[in-house]
Amino acid sequence: MLGEDELIGLFGDVEGCIQASGIDLKLDKLYRQVGSASLIDDVKLLPDVEEVEGDV
Repeated sequence: MLGEDELIGLFGDVEGCIQASGIDLKLDKLYRQVGSASLIDDVKLLPDVEEVEGDV
């Protein structure tokens, strides 16, 4: 879990959107991971994702 200071360090360009409880940014789309992934060693296997539809 990242605190407010860590979030500001990572996303300083949107510092005005960062709150103590997290980041308040509008999302255009939301995706759910439906496949396995691996970032071990030099092999990067990105997961399959699908767009979440309906009210979130």
